[in-house]
Amino acid sequence: MANRLFDSPGEALEAQSARLNLVFCPHCGMIWNAAFESSPLDYHQGYENSLHFSERFREYAEALAESLIRRYGLKGKKVLEIGAGKGEFLSLMLQRGVHQGIGIDPAGPSGPKPESGERLAFVREYYSQHHGSLAPDFVYSRQLLEHVDNPRAFVLTLRQALRGAESGSEPGVFVEVPSGPSILERGNVWDLIYEHFALYTEPSLVRLFQQAGFVVDETASAYGGQYLHLHAGLPTELSARPIPTVGGAGDSREIEGLQRLAQSFSARAEQQLTWWKEKLREWREADRQVVVWGAGSKGNTFACLTGAAGAIAYLVDLNPEKHERYLPLSALPVRSPDTVQRERPDVVIVANPIYRGEVAAELESRGVSADLLTL
Repeated sequence: MANRLFDSPGEALEAQSARLNLVFCPHCGMIWNAAFESSPLDYHQGYENSLHFSERFREYAEALAESLIRRYGLKGKKVLEIGAGKGEFLSLMLQRGVHQGIGIDPAGPSGPKPESGERLAFVREYYSQHHGSLAPDFVYSRQLLEHVDNPRAFVLTLRQALRGAESGSEPGVFVEVPSGPSILERGNVWDLIYEHFALYTEPSLVRLFQQAGFVVDETASAYGGQYLHLHAGLPTELSARPIPTVGGAGDSREIEGLQRLAQSFSARAEQQLTWWKEKLREWREADRQVVVWGAGSKGNTFACLTGAAGAIAYLVDLNPEKHERYLPLSALPVRSPDTVQRERPDVVIVANPIYRGEVAAELESRGVSADLLTL
């Protein structure tokens, strides 16, 4: 698992690996791992993927929270987050005016239960139909759906739970997933991780929700094109919203373009890998210290696929929960930014290009001059 960390190099070297076999659907544009099995996945032990230590990400999260509250009129209302993690975004929604937030996540914090009456409450379970009794005014899920290996069943469960809720209005639904087309276009193979069963494109995400009975209001790209957003709701007898159809000429042309990107992805990914392996070899032979900034899935996968354990000294991350721990398979250590200030590396590779400005500013503030590259 790309975001699972270990306490020792020995444990990290013995981490389990699994195979990716990506398949493209020419009918809906969805991409999924046909070799996926959920049994190797354990989100309870050592899994750490919080991004809220980044100022750039916090700005994005704050703007998103404000946007959702305005769009759905959520001040003073109850919201439900499926896959809430540690509840960072849910807490942000409450700070911006939501009255009560309930987070569902089997690996979530052991906080107050919804029946406690507390404004922030958690359910340490997988989402199911019986959670309709929570009767939220709004439901959202961020960076979860791509982990679900039966997305149709999940979305149908969501629809049934919302239909069965004893609330005065039909709640709105918001979903955020990584953008499949963005990954295909860049050819960045380090954006592929085993715990992501699927890569969603706009046609596949829309079709998934429409076939489950939702009305899709809008889709949009976000976060520098890295994320895909979907806004939806349930149709009512009085609803004036038309239910759009999928599979028209426009969809067909878009899916054909996505198919061409998918077919050429391997070649672009191989070019990327070859280039980076050669650069790492050059830096190693020149005795230049190289570090990767970002010990998340991108940085971890990059280290594994390039065989860079001998060429990269360590990875840097702002998240203190990752410091002095080790990445799976490469067993590379994760250090704090203070280490960069002390050791002054020659080359810094930014794992996610959206953080390049943030990393550059951090290095400058610490008086570190290094060649700065991005994946």
